[in-house]
Amino acid sequence: MKNKKGFSTIVIIAIVAILIAIGIFMVVKKGTNFNIYNKQGPQVTQTQQPQASPIQNSSDLNVTSADLDNTDLDGIDAELNQIDADASTF
Repeated sequence: MKNKKGFSTIVIIAIVAILIAIGIFMVVKKGTNFNIYNKQGPQVTQTQQPQASPIQNSSDLNVTSADLDNTDLDGIDAELNQIDADASTF
C-alpha cells in the first residue's frame, strides 16, 4: 500500500512539471504568428474583361461563331493542373 502512495506523488509531480513546461513554451512562442494564411506567394489579381457588343445581325453572329471556334481551350487544362499542384502542397 505504501508503494502506491509514493507512485501517486511521482505522477502528480510529473503532471505539474509537464504543465509548467507547456506554460513556458506558450510564453516563449507568444510572439510567433501561427497564421497559415499569411504566406508570401504570388498575388492573383482579377482583371475586368471588355464588354462584348450585342449581336444585331447574322454577320455579327458569324463573327462571334468564328471567335468561339478559334478559342484555345488547352490553356484551361494547364491552369487546372497548376491549381491541383498548388492544392497538393497544403
